Order: sequence, then C-alpha cells, then structure tokens
Amino acid sequence: MTKSELRGRYKALRRNFVLNLDSGKPAAAAAATVAHLTDRVTIGPTVGGYDAMTSELDPAPLLSEIEARGHRIALPWFADRDGHMDFRERGKTLEPGPFGIAQPSAAMPLLAPDTLFIPLVAVDMHGIRLGRGRGHYDRALAAMRAERPVCAIGLAWECQIADALPADDWDQPLDFILTPERLIEVQP
Repeated sequence: MTKSELRGRYKALRRNFVLNLDSGKPAAAAAATVAHLTDRVTIGPTVGGYDAMTSELDPAPLLSEIEARGHRIALPWFADRDGHMDFRERGKTLEPGPFGIAQPSAAMPLLAPDTLFIPLVAVDMHGIRLGRGRGHYDRALAAMRAERPVCAIGLAWECQIADALPADDWDQPLDFILTPERLIEVQP
C-alpha cells in the first residue's frame, strides 16, 4: 500500500475506534498515559505537545500534569502556510492558525522542546510514523535534532500500531510510542 492509502486506512481505524469508545473514555484513556511515563522516560525542561484534532489521542491531560511538575509547555506555531513550524509557549489561550489548528499567540516566546509529543495517523515498532503527509513534524524534528538531542514520543491508540510502514529518507523516527495501555521503546 502507498502512504496515502495507509493514511486513509488508519484514519478510518482510528475514527471508528474512538466512535466506539464509551462516553468519557477518550478523556480517561488520555489521562492514563501519564502513569506510563513516570519511571521510564526522562522529561526535559521544555515539552512540546499539540492541540488534538478529530480522533487523535488528546495530550492535554498529559501536558497539564507535566506542566504541574514544573516543565514549560510549547505548542506548534505557524506564521503562515509555508510549512515552517516553530514552537511557542502554550499560554492561557490559543488562536486559530493558518491550517485551522489552534496555536499559541505570536506574542508568546519561542521555545526549543527537549521532549516532543507528536500526533500520528499510524506508527510501527521501529518508530516509523505516518502523519498527515505534509512533513511539518519531520522537518521540525530534524532541525531540532541537528542542534541537540530531542526525545520524540508518538501518542497513539493501540489500533494505530502497524506491523510495518514505508519510510522515506527524510522521515524522523520516534524514540517511544505512548498509548493509554503502555509505553513502547522503539526498536531502530
């Protein structure tokens, strides 16, 4: 299957999975991700997250807990639709970005995440991730990793874990996969 076909397949799987969860279960499942991190991953002082869309696993409970422990939280920020993604401090309110994704205000300071929680459509045990197909996270993560170590953690429902996914030279592998059920250290 092509990446495009796989995206369609895994988006449908994710959507159906979330639609079939009991009411309130998505929030409880997202909150369960906190417990899986405590002993196994060292979280850096600045943590990058995202504002969940559609049926993505919502990192909000995880980010709130991490922030309560004294870490700074950054979210993706786009100046325009050119595809360049920076990270700015989350702040108290978000505003619509150029892709319709909520993002911090341009007035918030730029931050460099040490730990980055990344949304995905599908992922395999080697840390190969399929996103929405625009390459924003791969480019941003490559630039960050060129300057310093960054721990990349993909957030997923179990139904998003594939046996194997195709990879291109520019794809940035994840270090961990975090689901409501478990934390997986990927095997490069």
